[in-house]
Amino acid sequence: MSSEFDTVDRLHELVSVAAQRCRDHSARQYGAESETLAERVVDLGEELHLDADHLGRELACQSERLAAAVSRSAARPALVPAGAVGVLPAAATAPARHLAR
Repeated sequence: MSSEFDTVDRLHELVSVAAQRCRDHSARQYGAESETLAERVVDLGEELHLDADHLGRELACQSERLAAAVSRSAARPALVPAGAVGVLPAAATAPARHLAR
């Protein structure tokens, strides 16, 4: 998110310079409007920063929950023994005698 903050900072600087130039060249209305816009850009930057902090905390919390779930599932004994993978029970491979009649 660093590039987004840099972009917001550059936009604020650009709008602030535009506001100052408008005031310097007797375009006070445009200067005031530009200054208001510059303030709104600052507010947007603060919201982005708060959102980034919130997102970072949320991602960290989800990572911790995922790690805890993985460690719990790794601690459980396997339902199927490792050597039995792909081996059918004897009853499934025995001939069906009741069908032979």
